Amino acid sequence: MKIKLFIFALIVLTFDLSYAFQEASPTREQSLLKVLSNPVEAGQARIDLIQGAKKSITAQYFIYADDAASFVGLALLREAARRGVKVRLIIDSMYNGIPVELRELLQVEGIEIREYHPINILHLRWITHRMHDKVLIIDEEEMITGGRNIENDYYEIPGGHKFKDRDIYVKGSGVVSQATTYFNQMWEDKKNVKPTSFGVYTKKRMDDECLLGGFDNRRLCTMQRDHLRTKYVSAVKTLNNALKFLGGEGVLQHEFQLQSDRSWASNAVLVSKARFLSDPVLNKGPGIDDSIISLINAAQVSFIAETPYLAPDVEMLDALAAAVKRGVDVRILTNSSYSGDSRAVLISYYKSEQKEMLQRGIKLWEYKGPETIHSKSFVVDDTLTFIGSFNFDRMSFNLNREVGIVTDDKEISAVTRESIEERMQGAWEIGEDGRPLETLQPEQSYPWKQGTNGVITKIMRLLLPLYKHII
Repeated sequence: MKIKLFIFALIVLTFDLSYAFQEASPTREQSLLKVLSNPVEAGQARIDLIQGAKKSITAQYFIYADDAASFVGLALLREAARRGVKVRLIIDSMYNGIPVELRELLQVEGIEIREYHPINILHLRWITHRMHDKVLIIDEEEMITGGRNIENDYYEIPGGHKFKDRDIYVKGSGVVSQATTYFNQMWEDKKNVKPTSFGVYTKKRMDDECLLGGFDNRRLCTMQRDHLRTKYVSAVKTLNNALKFLGGEGVLQHEFQLQSDRSWASNAVLVSKARFLSDPVLNKGPGIDDSIISLINAAQVSFIAETPYLAPDVEMLDALAAAVKRGVDVRILTNSSYSGDSRAVLISYYKSEQKEMLQRGIKLWEYKGPETIHSKSFVVDDTLTFIGSFNFDRMSFNLNREVGIVTDDKEISAVTRESIEERMQGAWEIGEDGRPLETLQPEQSYPWKQGTNGVITKIMRLLLPLYKHII
């Protein structure tokens, strides 16, 4: 009898342990979330998800650069398309750095690319209205969103600038379906989203037999065709060589790998409430800025945020100040002149608002650098967390399209808050006089470096009232 009970207990224990180590499967109302603050981890997650895709890949990016990170991503997307995965990309036209010959190659491989607000003389206002989204969706089941674009600088690839950023991995049909619906609406928005331009790099031009017209016309046609063919062959080599970066050659070999076999859901946090936030596409309605204000208004104890650009509009400034009056500890980490990548903008707009923010009780930290803060995240009352593309500036509030994830999980909030506070250790806390509270080292000057940029800064500060009026 005792032996039977022992065997039964052993079976039960084995079952329980096997169940405990299984990957959690969220219901439609639940999601698995993982904060990605480490740049290498964020890059590897994208590699693994693309390699694991079985049905579809959709992506929206503000910046898709012309560099190693971009080429590796495109090579992986090409391989996915070759195994039957449907691949669609939307890129902001102003920051689409994919060479035109590569765009044509990708189209031949079955990858569709569209651009948001291509430059058009009939739509001059589009120049300032950009798609700032950063979203990668795999099989309508998993996604990554946050602050990172597709460019070397965001993944600590040697040779580029280093950005301190943050993304969030999500698995769960509920939240991911919200993001998928948003992408599909954008994809079908024929007014604002157009097929990408290939210039002269079309398959028809490259297959031209050059038999029409006189000798001079045929010779010119042949020269142009051969040039296009050469560029096309070069594009093929670019993608073929890109994967070697992950296979043991080049600048990426020590950080990233193909087929890592890592499951990003295995150590993610199972949460009961999460939501994808975005601006409306097909009709007017509440945008992500309204959601951000509501989250600030919900704060009762603490509000800690990280944003690269801090130039809040009146509504947001009032919401932050009202939180302070309620007794909320409001702390915001942003860039200093030593770390900012857009220094003239930073000085002109942030410095113009700094005094009022300090007077209204908002506590400010300025990152010392040399890296640049690029995260767009905040935590409310150690419970609500937002991670996305939304900056605390007028561009995000009034002009650009933005996205993000909000959740009320305490574990996600703790991880995010710890990451922000860790970066605050490398920042100056700013006193009421607008200067750092700590004693500066002899080689440091404050508040701002001088030189050519100082002149640019003064000009932009003169234009600041016009900027505020326009947006």
